[in-house]
Amino acid sequence: MPILLDIRQSLYRGALTQPIEGSGQNMELVTRGIDSDLSQPLRIRANTPADQVVNIENIFVTNPNHSRKRVIPPINGVIPNFSSGTITVPVSSGDDIVPSAGSNVALNLAIGYNLNVGVNINSSGQFVITLGTASLSSPNLNPPLVPQGCRGIGYFNVKNIGGVIQTVSNSDIVSYSYSPVSQTEGAIFVPWGTNVTSTPYNVTSADYIIPIDTSALGSPLIVNLPAVSAAQKGRQLIIKDVGGSVSKTNKYANIVPNMSDSIEGISGSSGTIRMDLDKMSLTFVCDGISGWWIV
Repeated sequence: MPILLDIRQSLYRGALTQPIEGSGQNMELVTRGIDSDLSQPLRIRANTPADQVVNIENIFVTNPNHSRKRVIPPINGVIPNFSSGTITVPVSSGDDIVPSAGSNVALNLAIGYNLNVGVNINSSGQFVITLGTASLSSPNLNPPLVPQGCRGIGYFNVKNIGGVIQTVSNSDIVSYSYSPVSQTEGAIFVPWGTNVTSTPYNVTSADYIIPIDTSALGSPLIVNLPAVSAAQKGRQLIIKDVGGSVSKTNKYANIVPNMSDSIEGISGSSGTIRMDLDKMSLTFVCDGISGWWIV
């Protein structure tokens, strides 16, 4: 999980490199240095005054005092080419949320309800918009899931009051904070799914680690892999027996490729992989063409 940083909070982790002396020039340098170090790459800001537009700032932040750059960690090994962008929220329910780069997403929100809109970026510098679950109350709404192959930038809350989607202010925004690659990176957290305890299970776009528990099943667990496509190239899936029962009679798991897709070059049902050693795990990597590798 990323660290959540409320847009209204400030945290200074940098070190001042100019002495604080009496001259106005040095004080200005110090102030500029502090301001830059306080800024996060890909920071989300509302317009002033607030309207339907949310701004996402540069993927790089440069300290003008000593020219050090801060940038998010790579996405699938790539730092996207991205300088700035916008997300525009519709005025009426049923219309589209429009990113400046990426695909539109329809916003269907009943009167009196609100939800969180997730803003993510992929390795191509395109925004990927996700929607949370609508609620009648705004406190403690969960952040939307970050899709596989993307990095979450943050999310903002939208409300339908009297049939009108309200403007977005900075108080509606939560920005994710990541350790920049120019500094020591902290622990890395990966999406961890809920234990799979019923069959069949169809792998979703949000899955990465898939924990399976067959201890209560009376028949083998079927895990259906998603269809292979160019967009899935390089995607990893880790399937782990957390129940410790796959060696038992009729409690093993079958990992099944989609239709004519293959696993290790074997297509269709013949390519099914059986998991039957307790606590075992398998890692699958999509080749983006026709199948999955086991690594």
